Amino acid sequence: MTKVYFVLFLSGMLFANSFIVEEIAANDSAQQEQVITGNGFIAAVVQTTDHDEVKCERAHQTDTHTANGILLSLDNGKTWQHNLLKEYRVNFLQLGDGGSVVAVTADNRYIQISLRDVKAPGEKVDFLHFPPTKSKKSPKWGPVLNDIMSHEVDFNNYDDLVTLAHETSHGIHSHIRNKMNKTGKTANGFYVLNNRAVVVVEPNMRKSKVAKYVPPSLRGSRYYTYVSGAPSWDDRPLYIWDEWNAYVNGSEAGIDLVDNDLWKYGWRDAVAGTLEFVVYSIAVAMAAKEHDPQYFNNYDQFREFLAWNVKRSMELYRKGAKIEHFKYEKQEKYYKDMQTSPDAEQFRQFCRELFGGTWTEQNLGF
Repeated sequence: MTKVYFVLFLSGMLFANSFIVEEIAANDSAQQEQVITGNGFIAAVVQTTDHDEVKCERAHQTDTHTANGILLSLDNGKTWQHNLLKEYRVNFLQLGDGGSVVAVTADNRYIQISLRDVKAPGEKVDFLHFPPTKSKKSPKWGPVLNDIMSHEVDFNNYDDLVTLAHETSHGIHSHIRNKMNKTGKTANGFYVLNNRAVVVVEPNMRKSKVAKYVPPSLRGSRYYTYVSGAPSWDDRPLYIWDEWNAYVNGSEAGIDLVDNDLWKYGWRDAVAGTLEFVVYSIAVAMAAKEHDPQYFNNYDQFREFLAWNVKRSMELYRKGAKIEHFKYEKQEKYYKDMQTSPDAEQFRQFCRELFGGTWTEQNLGF
């Protein structure tokens, strides 16, 4: 058995992962051109004189490569490319056990490519420990709101408990970016519960650059206030993420109150803002890719926290949208537009390219 270690460079998702290649066995029937399907993976490799062509039905694209490498296209748009020896030219690819990829080479050898230490988008966020600042609790608040209020750094008093969570989060964010930023650069800060803070350096662009990346069909009620508006924050594009995370914390507090039978406040728009800001926050990444590509391509914390908070947001939205108190026809339409509106196709494709097709489908629903 031959083992070759190499590094895989992931196009689109921008992560480097370690792989191991194992030669398994010979197979006389492997000569023919084939299409392999299964587990969301569709790929065919066509041998030609000077290049191999990988056609991926779910990737909406055709990719070519030279005989010096193998191009693996997986998960509806996620492309993994790595350079191997010429002997590993393949006739076809197949998704194997445990996340591995099985390839059959031009000389009929089975090669299994196994992933090692691969992290999904959002699994490598650098969290900072942020202990409570006070012992402020109430039996009416539930665990999530008690968590937020125990980290309060200013004073907030709102009868609406979702608003209390939201506005208190803004004060905590200010404390994190001003007191816990050790990057030496302008950064923003976010509190994400359970004594965890996140610091993200600001991209070198203006917030006003974000607006054009929000499809017209997805410019909701908060767009003009926070995205195209708020000019005093124009030098802080992650101001949009500050608002986003405040909405997310508010949603989580509201859902937690329902879960603990503490919700006594009737109908409330408690999760629509979280859904809306998923779009605006991804639009920040779209703008950063164009206006600060070095930051976008090389700064992992930005991409990782975006993925982590998108997943968190969508989990909360899906749960909250089913709660009778939080059902809202406008948010259902907004989500449908996010999934299907023709003017949002560029937005959807960006997500597939950044996060990978499977992750995007699982978390964003398209």
